[in-house]
Amino acid sequence: VSQSRYRRFLLLFIFCLPNLLFCQEFQQRQALWDSTLIWIGEKEYETAQRALEKLTIEFPNSGKVLYNLGVVFARQNLDSNSYQTFSALARLDPTFPNLQRTLGLLALKIGSNPTVALNHFKNAIHEDSTRFDAWMNLGSLSLGSNDYRSAIQYLKKAKELAQLDWTPNLELSRAYRRISYFDSASKIWENAAAT
Repeated sequence: VSQSRYRRFLLLFIFCLPNLLFCQEFQQRQALWDSTLIWIGEKEYETAQRALEKLTIEFPNSGKVLYNLGVVFARQNLDSNSYQTFSALARLDPTFPNLQRTLGLLALKIGSNPTVALNHFKNAIHEDSTRFDAWMNLGSLSLGSNDYRSAIQYLKKAKELAQLDWTPNLELSRAYRRISYFDSASKIWENAAAT
């Protein structure tokens, strides 16, 4: 009888040991993840960065890890690293919320060709055509590139989506003035002042 108990115990130990080790490893990873979020909250970005880089090695397909690493890079003004990390996330999960607009803004910050940023903003609108800020970014970028017709088209859409924001009116007025549509520019301001 005691041999039978011993065998059961041994079998149970043999089958459970890997699970116990896995649970311990899982708890260590979870503790590292939790610590990382605390470090981000406490603005200890370098410490969080090291932990997140370790986690990206262990979990290369984790959108949460990549996203937070991109945020940590951005908070340290490491915009090129942030752009690369968010680009990896976009390849992993193209539908990650607000990622294309973020990539567009980072592309402008790191001095990429404006067409790269423009494509990111267009992708953001393709994902969600009600994104006021993406339409605004498209309009402002087009205005800055002297593509006034496109700027007007994008800014009209931004104005339509804007609730109380006066910025589309300002940019739309600038676009109309640049193509010498002074009456349209004045009407935009009159309508904005009336609201």
